[in-house]
Amino acid sequence: FGGGVKISPTSDNWYPTNRVWEYTPASNSWRELGPMPTKRGGGIALVLNNKIWVIGGAGYHPLQTDDVSIAANVPHRTVNTVEVFDPATGMWETKAPMLVPRNHLAGGVVNGKIYVMGGRIGSSFVGASSTDAVEEYDPATDTWRVRARMPYPRSGMAFASDGKLIYMSGGEYLNRDMVGVFRNAEAYDPARNVWYELPPMSVARHGFAGGIINGVFYTATGQLQSGTGGGGPGGSPQVEGFIIGKPAAGGTR
Repeated sequence: FGGGVKISPTSDNWYPTNRVWEYTPASNSWRELGPMPTKRGGGIALVLNNKIWVIGGAGYHPLQTDDVSIAANVPHRTVNTVEVFDPATGMWETKAPMLVPRNHLAGGVVNGKIYVMGGRIGSSFVGASSTDAVEEYDPATDTWRVRARMPYPRSGMAFASDGKLIYMSGGEYLNRDMVGVFRNAEAYDPARNVWYELPPMSVARHGFAGGIINGVFYTATGQLQSGTGGGGPGGSPQVEGFIIGKPAAGGTR
């Protein structure tokens, strides 16, 4: 769903896209579906009520033409857009926007509600600030509300949900004065609205994947340094797993 198409392997510039593809495992094949309403990259996609919710990201500035690639010195915008795709009908629907526009965020679904957390605000490039803002979306009322903030503001985290808690690790921190990459890991409990700090990863990284299989939160690959545009890409092949146990009774912040 959407994403960014780089103008060359060595460039940071990219074109937001609204193209949508469907993968069929039985035939190991892809086919293109109808486009997403909004061209954007750096958002997240979550499944709720048998529909796919594409949330946040960054795209073209309203006054910018879409034949110009996005760059740090080219006007663009971070969005709070929420668009929902129904695979049964192939149709899109727009829902209430997030309270805080953001890209490179994390999220999860617990007990029929959507949670979004962290991300970059203001820009999709270095120079943007990371946020610790957490929001909850209720599909019954099509409304968002603020929840307990993350322990550390950051973006580009690995994340996954087991249906009870939302697990998150790694990520990068950005502001005008400093950048950094995290090893930290946490779990968010929506029922109690508290965060639990977990043992850190062995390798700090951001821009990587996460998933839960058989009670283990796995993280895979990622970038070893913040996206400062210097020092080479610094990609990591690292795969780690955290065995999920019962959180401490009090929770930590």
